Amino acid sequence: MQYLGFFLFVLLFLSCNSNNQKSNETVFDAGEIVITFNRDARITTFITKEGEAVNGKVVQHLANGGLNTWKVENGLATLQIMYYPNGQVERTLELKNGVEHGSFVMYYPDGSKYVEQHYADGEPVGTWYRWNKNGELVETKEQ
Repeated sequence: MQYLGFFLFVLLFLSCNSNNQKSNETVFDAGEIVITFNRDARITTFITKEGEAVNGKVVQHLANGGLNTWKVENGLATLQIMYYPNGQVERTLELKNGVEHGSFVMYYPDGSKYVEQHYADGEPVGTWYRWNKNGELVETKEQ
């Protein structure tokens, strides 16, 4: 079922539902959707109040004026893109079945690359890179 093409998610942290939350989970009650992040499994799920898996795009409007967007398939995140208030991409994260899998890239507010890391099944793999604001590679670390 195509549930949402666009979902306005306001005041994420103020609407946190702590009554049903396990110690290893963070649960956000966003009105029509319940978003759960399990820290142990590192998995993010999106379920409607009726218990149906969400499909489509979920958009969170951040208090700082930025956006956090999620592509969701069968209730599991497949892509996260966060934006600065100026509209520039702040970070991108690829996921597989709700778990980090693929590239994670962070950017400075001017759009230049800040950090790059790759994941496989939730675990960092390969080389971690960090650049300064001048675009110079200043740090690498093998995972």
